[in-house]
Amino acid sequence: LPGRSEEFGQNVGLQFVQDSGTVTQGDGYGGVTLIVPDVKAAVAAATAAGGSAVQEVKSLEYPATQIPDQDAQAVNVEVTAIVADPDGYKVTLVEGESKDVLSCITLRVFDMEKAVAFYANLGMKVLKKRANVPVETSISSWLGYDDDHIYTMGFVHEKLKHPQFHMMKVPATTLCLKYEYDSQPVKTGNSLAQIVVGTNKGVKTALDSLTASGMLHLPPSPPSLPDETASLLRLLQSGAREGEMEGEMEGEMEGRVNR
Repeated sequence: LPGRSEEFGQNVGLQFVQDSGTVTQGDGYGGVTLIVPDVKAAVAAATAAGGSAVQEVKSLEYPATQIPDQDAQAVNVEVTAIVADPDGYKVTLVEGESKDVLSCITLRVFDMEKAVAFYANLGMKVLKKRANVPVETSISSWLGYDDDHIYTMGFVHEKLKHPQFHMMKVPATTLCLKYEYDSQPVKTGNSLAQIVVGTNKGVKTALDSLTASGMLHLPPSPPSLPDETASLLRLLQSGAREGEMEGEMEGEMEGRVNR
């Protein structure tokens, strides 16, 4: 789990699966965006470490955002570049300063309205929305949580085998949903294992809400889990700690690495 700081939940999980075959990335995962002080230096460091340049350093002009509501004549300039890691995962580099380097995780969606509604049921909200024309024919919505919230994170202690809870600060990491005009349904492939989010509704309440709205279909019984994981799952499903399990997005995700 390489990352900047456990305190702010900034990490990316790389998973190697023995005898898993070739990784199929599909067209749904758009990669991560990192905020760096010097894009040119970051590109040089990435290529020196075995990555490759996908898009050279450019200064791009984006139109005014719809959320927050900017003046229609506003222009948002971004100095950016795109690199790929040794497995081909794209990393967008944007020049700027931020304590939370991992800015967003991008997913391509086929129905923006349904996708936003799904994550809204997890307590997330649209923090930013804009059309990307003329840079590209797409529209993007960034979803996340209030940046002043402190939440409780629960996990099972490896040796003590019982749940523990820690106070965590919400990172500024967001989930960027992108709809490309005239696109086809998303082909997810097998490369993105999962994106881990917290919910300020409580886990059980969020699952009930998604299931009731027809957006989530749970299997009749959970898969076989290690004892410590199963005990936490039972705790969450019971709702006994629902109030304490309020959470926000951790900016954590896992991907499969092709070796």
